Amino acid sequence: MKRLSFGFVMIMMLLITSCRSSFEPVATIDVAKDSHLSCEDRYNAVVSSYGEWDMVSMPFQLWLELPEEKCISGRATMFRDENVQLSFRAMGMEVVYLYLSEDSVIAIDKINKLYIAEPLSEIVGATGITIGNIQDLLLGQAFKIGGERLTLSMRPQFELYADSANWSLMPMRNNASMRYDLKFYNADVLESLNILIADNEFGFEYSIPTKVDAAGVVSQKCLITGYVGEQQIKSAFVWNAKDAKWSDLSPLKRRKLPRSYTRIGVDELVYIISSVTEEDIKE
Repeated sequence: MKRLSFGFVMIMMLLITSCRSSFEPVATIDVAKDSHLSCEDRYNAVVSSYGEWDMVSMPFQLWLELPEEKCISGRATMFRDENVQLSFRAMGMEVVYLYLSEDSVIAIDKINKLYIAEPLSEIVGATGITIGNIQDLLLGQAFKIGGERLTLSMRPQFELYADSANWSLMPMRNNASMRYDLKFYNADVLESLNILIADNEFGFEYSIPTKVDAAGVVSQKCLITGYVGEQQIKSAFVWNAKDAKWSDLSPLKRRKLPRSYTRIGVDELVYIISSVTEEDIKE
């Protein structure tokens, strides 16, 4: 279980940043009316706020605050329920490439000539986290871990708790090795996701909700916090939804692994990335 939680958070740290965004939050339901909505109405509002999308390419910025400070820009390309590709760039060149699909996780560190190649199942383990879950996690849309994004038919699978304008969801049956809950505000906007895996707890806090034509309401900023052992982690992820492209993308193909690079464990990559400096890149 230690490998599961540590490997999972290392991947998440590569998927999350905290830089400024010019977008203002949007609410699709009047806050003043939230306290009068039933739990059923709030759940239905969340489901209705999401759109169906097939593909997206969108710029982002990644900020690692702990264990090391590092800010890197990049572009993400995702095909719904199939794969995620992130290209991290610095000084005009790609420095890290990350690819995730249902059967593999590939990460290539071009500066240090290192790579990771692991089955996704080895990282997510008994949690059953899927590629679709990871995509929803990044976009700030509510989902059932190991299942799909929220649908009306999934309502009986959750317990609902309401307190004025804020409310939360908790699965009726939590995994024995993992517990989680989702909290909302403005009736239909995801505010946070908290996951407890074994003895490690991770928090994902969302902000800057923005409505886009293809996907509905997404959150442009996600902050992740938690501990792995005694090591505190803190990072964040900010999308540039204004420059997103939601159609007409070429299919993603996993890159070949470089033969001259050294293979490392998934728990090592975030430290390698955080140690890269502009001087290294210039060399």
